[in-house]
Amino acid sequence: MAIKKRKASRAIKKHLLASIIIAFFVVTVAIAVLVKIHFTNYMQESYSKNAEGIAHIIANSIDADKIKKYAKYNEEDDYYVQISGLLDDCRSSLEVDAINICVPSDEELIYIWSTNKDIELGDAKSFNDFVYDGKKDELAAQIKANIKEGNSNTYAARDNDGYSMTAICPIKSGDEIVAFVEVNLPIDTIAENTKWFITFIIQMMVVITIVTFIILYFRLNVLIMKPLGKLSQATDNFVKNENAKSDDSDEIYRPGIFEADIHTGGEIETLSKSFTAMSKRLDHYITNLIEVTRQKEHYETAAYTDDLTRVKNKAALSVEEDSLDLQISEDKARFAIVMLDVNSLKHINDTYGHTAGDNAIIEAAAIICRVFQLSHVYRVGGDEFVCLLEGYEYDIQDTLEQKLKEEMEKEAKKHQDRPWKVSIAYGIAKYDPKSDDDFKSVYERADHIMYERKQKMYKDKGVIGR
Repeated sequence: MAIKKRKASRAIKKHLLASIIIAFFVVTVAIAVLVKIHFTNYMQESYSKNAEGIAHIIANSIDADKIKKYAKYNEEDDYYVQISGLLDDCRSSLEVDAINICVPSDEELIYIWSTNKDIELGDAKSFNDFVYDGKKDELAAQIKANIKEGNSNTYAARDNDGYSMTAICPIKSGDEIVAFVEVNLPIDTIAENTKWFITFIIQMMVVITIVTFIILYFRLNVLIMKPLGKLSQATDNFVKNENAKSDDSDEIYRPGIFEADIHTGGEIETLSKSFTAMSKRLDHYITNLIEVTRQKEHYETAAYTDDLTRVKNKAALSVEEDSLDLQISEDKARFAIVMLDVNSLKHINDTYGHTAGDNAIIEAAAIICRVFQLSHVYRVGGDEFVCLLEGYEYDIQDTLEQKLKEEMEKEAKKHQDRPWKVSIAYGIAKYDPKSDDDFKSVYERADHIMYERKQKMYKDKGVIGR
């Protein structure tokens, strides 16, 4: 058994180390490819913008009307010499291969200025001479169309001197295209810079791979294999002990338990089997816990819920009273109590029966719950309800009081053909830390206010009493 575990341990080490080497190799290649693509694109875009910027600056510096004269008569003057000097200075200071100013005709270009000393005023050049790549004709047609339409254009092409980035910018006299500026920037250095950068990245990744490989190799036993073996052995012992203690119980191991179908060998398979065994025990305990929790919730709900109205009952209010008394003692309390009483309930019971009385209580509870939607509602007596206002509803007591009146009016209109209607007397008292020592004192003030309003209602409207 020990020999098998050692073999499995070695197999895991080999798999882990091989996976690390492969992962680093893949990452190195992927990084090299991505760097090459992004670095090349970045350099080409940078050269393109530089060439286009230089072409625009030169185009804006040339007198278009002078170009017409040079193209027609092929004669040089002081302005011509001045521009020639300017172009030579730009070429040397900006590291440009060549700067040309040409006048386009149907199939060729006539040179006006050029930093190439072999080209003189009036020399001609075909559109196809712009490029030497495989797509020569297609690119030449595109350049020709852009020149005729007066559009700026940049493209990378290969000539006898190597790769270059060329920018073309029109020179206009009003809406007329008189000539265009051609600026060539060498871009052979892009390939050299990219090659150097990729080589550097690969060398760094190789060094990192070797260092990481060495560290992982020596730390693998300390950080992974030995702890994993100890964990497997400890788990095995725990499962054996638990099985011995629970042999007399068939209830513990039931179908539907987590089963891991792992056949990797060594500690991982052993750990999987150990977890499976433990999961059976845990499932049994969890099932019992869930059942107990459900029963507890059921009994708590039944103990703190009024059977008739399904709102909370007096026992639930007693629990809340203890909590609020604690808040009062810690100077953290901020609440109000609404005391509510169903008017004329005794008259309804005596005249129309207890079923009507029960319906009146249910309707009253529904009205109260619609009004105080964010607060707990308690039925504390036959016709008495209590509502605790905290938070948002504490701040809008006046609004809720008005809403209570509106809801009672709506309910009366809804049942206007019924011989009795639901009417609720209420009183609201806020907790005052200066005068209230506990919950009971606030409760009694709310009850007193409600009682006074109820008596006034009987007196003013002739409502039948309890």
